[in-house]
Amino acid sequence: VAAVLGRTRYGWLAIVAGYAPLVALALEFDLPLLAGNVSRTSASRVIRDGYEAALGAERIAAWNLQRTPDAAWQAAQEREIDIGHCGALPKSMWAPMARAQFARDAALASLLQRHGTRGAVLLAGNGHVRRVIDVPRWLPNAAAARVRSVGFVEAGSPDPAAGQYDHVVRTIRAERPDPCEAFKRSRTAPVMS
Repeated sequence: VAAVLGRTRYGWLAIVAGYAPLVALALEFDLPLLAGNVSRTSASRVIRDGYEAALGAERIAAWNLQRTPDAAWQAAQEREIDIGHCGALPKSMWAPMARAQFARDAALASLLQRHGTRGAVLLAGNGHVRRVIDVPRWLPNAAAARVRSVGFVEAGSPDPAAGQYDHVVRTIRAERPDPCEAFKRSRTAPVMS
């Protein structure tokens, strides 16, 4: 079992305690429970300075990051970066931030490959499990063919595009502030001189 637990202050994970039953199940059956991802600091450095400066040649090779995403994959990831940041980012940030997302997904794929001989479950946000642009895309074809991607989509949200997930589970809407509100405030805040 590979688990990715985001920080609650960023709103990526509504309640960490919700994972308790899955952790208990892994412990009951003596399954490994591994954390994976690229740290926030490393992701920021990937955005600023690229893969080599942030991750080094060994990780780039191990995670297959020398592989250049094709134009459609790159464009799709950039579109998700824009949408995920409420349209508030300048276009010049889309490609560098997509690069950080590629690093995160490649790191998770590498973890699954290394530890998935007995089977594995990746617990991650929907922004890491879409078949077309996320973690499954970084797996070798044979491994990707065995992947089953499940998207947990809140009630009232639009239906995901066809082919993003193998299965969709509708959940109740999580109570949280509008994630775009901070972006809206920063756009309308008066400029102080």
